[in-house]
Formats: sequence, C-alpha cells, structure tokens
Amino acid sequence: MSPMKVSVIIPTYNRSLLICKTLDSLMGQDYPKEDFEVIVVNNNSPDDTEDVLRAYINNHRGQVNLRYAKELRQGDGYARNSGAAIARGEYLLFCDDDSLFDANWISCMVGILDMYPTVAMIGSRILIKWDKQPASWVHNYEYLLGKSIHGSSGYIISSEGFSIANGSLGVRRNVFYQVGGNNPGQIGEYLVGNAEVGLFHKIKALGYPVAFTDDTTMWHMQTRAKNGTMKDLIRRMENCSISDAYTDVVERGLTNFRNINKARKKMLLCLIRMKRTQLRAAYFEYRGALKYNEWIVKYQDKEFLKSIEVKDHALGPEYLAPEILFSSEYTYTK
Repeated sequence: MSPMKVSVIIPTYNRSLLICKTLDSLMGQDYPKEDFEVIVVNNNSPDDTEDVLRAYINNHRGQVNLRYAKELRQGDGYARNSGAAIARGEYLLFCDDDSLFDANWISCMVGILDMYPTVAMIGSRILIKWDKQPASWVHNYEYLLGKSIHGSSGYIISSEGFSIANGSLGVRRNVFYQVGGNNPGQIGEYLVGNAEVGLFHKIKALGYPVAFTDDTTMWHMQTRAKNGTMKDLIRRMENCSISDAYTDVVERGLTNFRNINKARKKMLLCLIRMKRTQLRAAYFEYRGALKYNEWIVKYQDKEFLKSIEVKDHALGPEYLAPEILFSSEYTYTK
C-alpha cells in the first residue's frame, strides 16, 4: 500500500446525476493532488452510477487519484467502513455524493489535524445549496438537511457541545480503526442505527478531543421538489429519533418512552390559537416522538439487533473489504 496523506471517501447510492459534480468540486481543491485520493464506494446503486464513474475516470486519467469500488452489503455504514478499509491515507475525509466544497476544504480540515495531534476527528461548516428556493418556513428546518454552523469563522476544539455530520467529517485512520469505524447507519431512506453519532461517542469515550471549523464549507445540494417538502423533512426528523433511540437503548441502557400525549396537547393548543409556525414545530415533535417510541421497542429485541449489527460490520483484521474495480492515478510532474 503506497503512502497517501488524505483519503476522501464518498459512499454513493443512486446519485449518478450528482456524483460527478461532487468529483469536479474535489478536483478543484487547493490541496496538492499527489497527496490525496478520492474513493467512491457504490452501495448497490440500481441506476447507471457505475457506467458514469467509469467514463469519468477514463476522462480524467492522470488528473487525480480516483478509485472505485462496489460494496454489496446494503447500508451506508458498510460503504463508509469499506472505503476506510481500502484507503491509503493517514487521514480519512468523509462526505456525501451530493456535496460541493470550498476550494480549501481538504487543506483546512487537514491543517487543523496536523496542528493538533491529539484531535481525532473534525467537522466543518455545512450549508444548503438549493436548486430553487423553497418555502420560507423550510429554512427553519435546514438543520435536518445537515446544516451546521458554530461561528462566523475560526475553529473550536472540545469533547462536548456539538456534533459532526458524516457529510463533512475528517478522522485519523488509526483512530477510526481503533473504534471499529462507523456504527450501523442508513439503509435506503431510513436509519437503522446511530451512524456518525455513535462514532463520535466511541471516540469521545477514549478521551480524544474533536474539532469543528467554520473556515471552510461543504455545500449540501438539495432540490426544492423533494428536500423542501414536509414529507422529506419529517422523514429526516424520524431518522434523528431512530438515532436517539439507538443511543439511549444500546449505548445507555435507557428504555423510557417519550410522552406522546404531551406532544398531542401541544399540537391542539397551537391549533386552537391558530399559531401555524408553532403547530408545525409541534407536529414535527409529535412525529419524532412516535418514531422514537417505535424504535425503543425494536432495539430491545435481541434478534433485531443481531440483524443490524452483524459481525462483519465493524472494521478490524477480519473485515471483508471490496476490490478496487477501476482507478486513475495522478501523474505528478515537477
């Protein structure tokens, strides 16, 4: 395995229309191209993702270190862990297949990790890039789409007080392996575990500080027709509740239900007072509580837990890594 400073890992599913925009954005990074690679892990996409990426690599030979693999086990947790298993980099940077980046995304994230050797993980600012502006109320819920800001500029280092989304996450490869990689995450439209939240908890438990920077941005590409709708935002709220339930039951041993009646009463009160904004927020809370209670029960079922936490999920010496199916190596000339 040849040395590499950074491996950017992109799990992809059914996003052939967007993945090339993400790759183009990475091609424009100010970080030396000989020092980073991009690994795309296709998680059984039924569309033409593989053909599109084969053509992209053929059209960019010598311009970037780009490698392609296919992970047959369904779930983005598998795809992310498999990307790490075949990575050559000292640092792993994870992103989504519908991402755009400031030109300093890699250099900023890596610069902070270089500056603070004890910091194990770092996240960056995430903003939403809409194809068309959604209804004004949607902006209040952009945090469900990954929006993350902690200041106007600079960075913070801590073990508390913020979370890091997989859409823009950097981690030392040795630490990622030490904790077994990502927890079970999304399969299709819904979570089955707590994904990067679990990763944060495992790293925190070992005493490592983590960092967050507002000096670079990942732009999350979203469409008004799908992502700017009540249906999709409710789905995302429900995913947050599934993640919370996993954390409470599996990691903390808590099995208390959320108060559904309280959420109903709040909705009724908002309806009587004709407070539309508050009613919407109360409805989100209600749907989240329903999903949380549903999964509180599921996570207490040992057979169900076995089905999502199979022995081959965690990174380690026995992890089944996929093969690189095709690739392009950067041609470095002084």
